[in-house]
Amino acid sequence: YLIEQQIQMTQRNIEELKSQLEQLRSRKQQIENILSGTKRRTITVKQEFADRINRLRFIKHEDNEPRILHIDDQANEGWAEVFQYMIYGKMEPNSFHVIDFDPNFRSPNNNIESKIEEIFSTIKSVVSRSDGNQPFDIDLILLDVRLIPTFDKEQGLNIKEMSGAKLLERIREDYPGVPVIITTASNKAWTYEEMTKLGADAYWTKEGLDEQMTPEESVMNYLRFLELVEKATRKEYRLLKQM
Repeated sequence: YLIEQQIQMTQRNIEELKSQLEQLRSRKQQIENILSGTKRRTITVKQEFADRINRLRFIKHEDNEPRILHIDDQANEGWAEVFQYMIYGKMEPNSFHVIDFDPNFRSPNNNIESKIEEIFSTIKSVVSRSDGNQPFDIDLILLDVRLIPTFDKEQGLNIKEMSGAKLLERIREDYPGVPVIITTASNKAWTYEEMTKLGADAYWTKEGLDEQMTPEESVMNYLRFLELVEKATRKEYRLLKQM
């Protein structure tokens, strides 16, 4: 009798193990299906991102390549190269011009206005430069908010007093029709509002090395930048600004 009970218990255990094994196999198949679907969606999303980037990125032909001035105290620390690859997909020194200036605040009597004029005179020298028999026609200016770190630090949160804001006002005096995209690490809404009031056309937040963006967020931020550049450099947009 005891032996029969043990046999029955063993059979029940075997059936339970078979049931558990079948459940595990079913779960394994579900996981594989999820992973397969996720992989397919990831490939699709990557392809969609790549297609959008290729549509927005400028291809060199005729006059379709935008001529850009880049004004940033960190331009020569890698940002100039980053922006060129983002916009053109390669280095384009003939179309992308970096405004070189000393970010240290050494103007006479610590006069920020003199420093702004010093930077602006460099901008004018680039603009007046000839490209063959044609004047250099600016399609877009990429402008950082904090150009003079030591000065800007003293301004606290007063955006209107930042060196980039002051230079923007000066640019608007001589070049009211040239689109300006503000590039900065600050993502504060009021910063955007203040710069817009001073004449900025758009505002883009640079991703820092310490940012906690996901890969998807980084790509979307990149796409937003390309979309801003594409819109700002359209001939229709330029004509509207000159009206």
